[in-house]
Amino acid sequence: MAASKSKSTAKSGEKTKAYKDILARFRSEGLGRLYLLYGEESYLIDSFAALIRQEAIGEENADFNLHRLEGPTVELPALREGMDALPFLSEHTLLELWNVDVNLLNGDDFRAMLADIPQWCTVVIRQLTGTAPKGNLGIVRQIKKDGFAEEFTLQPEDSLYSWIRKRFAAQGHTIDRDVMDTLCFVSGRLMTGLIPEIEKLCAAVAEEEITAAHVERFAHHIPEARTFEMTNAMADGNLNKAVQLTAELLRSGEEPIAVTALLGSQYRSLYAAKVFQQKKLEGDKELFREVTGKFGYGATVSFNTAKKFSLAELREDVRLCARTDRLLKSDQTVGEEDRMAELLIRLTMNGKTGH
Repeated sequence: MAASKSKSTAKSGEKTKAYKDILARFRSEGLGRLYLLYGEESYLIDSFAALIRQEAIGEENADFNLHRLEGPTVELPALREGMDALPFLSEHTLLELWNVDVNLLNGDDFRAMLADIPQWCTVVIRQLTGTAPKGNLGIVRQIKKDGFAEEFTLQPEDSLYSWIRKRFAAQGHTIDRDVMDTLCFVSGRLMTGLIPEIEKLCAAVAEEEITAAHVERFAHHIPEARTFEMTNAMADGNLNKAVQLTAELLRSGEEPIAVTALLGSQYRSLYAAKVFQQKKLEGDKELFREVTGKFGYGATVSFNTAKKFSLAELREDVRLCARTDRLLKSDQTVGEEDRMAELLIRLTMNGKTGH
């Protein structure tokens, strides 16, 4: 029997729903036959997959009715065997295709098989992390038509902060909104990455209240946060600190090209902040977020740092980052780390007049 076509799916190009909206849809429409789960928020993918698993086969006799194939590709005989497996003391079987790249499964045979999922079977495809389904492929269009294709990415601020607050509360700690802003700026907004940082803070802090100082001291700083520290150091003329932070990023595995790209992004945000300041638009937080992607604590840091520069200085800094990025990609006569050192010196030496 073909996969059910009665369930509506998100239209191509539609923005990702908040997780609560995905849950509401699942609860209202019930268990489907075919799911494609993808996106950078693996914590939510795990949570949703567990919900499907509970609904499809429950916990009792799950060992008999759960079948899993690992990617990135799937052999057709194994797929057919998993789909045709009859339920044992249950109404359903569940076939999980884990860490699969659905873009590699666009063949006619595979598509025909997914169009003929038995009525007792649910198939869940978890897209390989770091890759996205190509919406123009027939297999992806088919899944969206016959089943569900759900993207799990950064969650809306209110939902994310409610989740953060609850995780801290479960371990006896409180955290206010400004500190959550700092945490998300320092450690990123992905739940997957925040979980170990929340655990670390709860273990390290004896006080009930988590403060910004605790976050700065104990939480992992993602590369974007480190490059903001680098721009601040260079704005203050502190080349030694900028070099130290760069070395830490390189030791952590970041490539010089990636670090340069991050620096360029930060200076473009500072340039935008300076333009906003000169045009008296600092209060338009939504427009600044639309232009730069920065909001909350990140926007505040951008505006504060931009005050240390003139518009002409920031324009030159953006140009320097773009030039270094181009040379790193096209001119191998100078080593990458030497290019980075030259960039840091030029950015630091570029006078900071603060007007």
